[in-house]
Amino acid sequence: MKLSKTLILFLIVTIASSLMSCEEKEKERKVTEKEVPKAVLQVFKQTYPRATVKEYAEEIEDGQKFYEISFEFEGRRIDAIYKPDGKLNAIEEIIATEQLPDVIHQAISKEFPQFSIQLAEKIEKEGKIFFEVVVLNTEINKSYEILLSDEGIVIEKEMKIKNKD
Repeated sequence: MKLSKTLILFLIVTIASSLMSCEEKEKERKVTEKEVPKAVLQVFKQTYPRATVKEYAEEIEDGQKFYEISFEFEGRRIDAIYKPDGKLNAIEEIIATEQLPDVIHQAISKEFPQFSIQLAEKIEKEGKIFFEVVVLNTEINKSYEILLSDEGIVIEKEMKIKNKD
């Protein structure tokens, strides 16, 4: 019987460690320009020669490494996400809520009728357009981050914890 308890404890610790390492694998960390692969920097500088870089980051998503460059270009705030070989993976651009298509506004109104849009991003990935919006309801102190297709279909939604400060 003692062996079984030890085995169960071992399994619990192993599973907990695996879950923690999976969680860590989906993290993003700030890096310096020197830590970004030359291929990424070369493509970025050719595409956005007059950009003002705000931040570099390395992130791991679904076990794959990416490099994100946050910058301002021609008055726009953009994140460009690259594979280590310099191939562009996605572009995320903050947009005014008025720039969201009507179908996105309609989907938000239907799914989150008492919420207001706080932030909107247009995402181009693999030839497709998506929109990510953050909505807030101050009366119930809830906020959600929502990913929608360009047709207004909710793909993913995540409740965000609101700090009391």
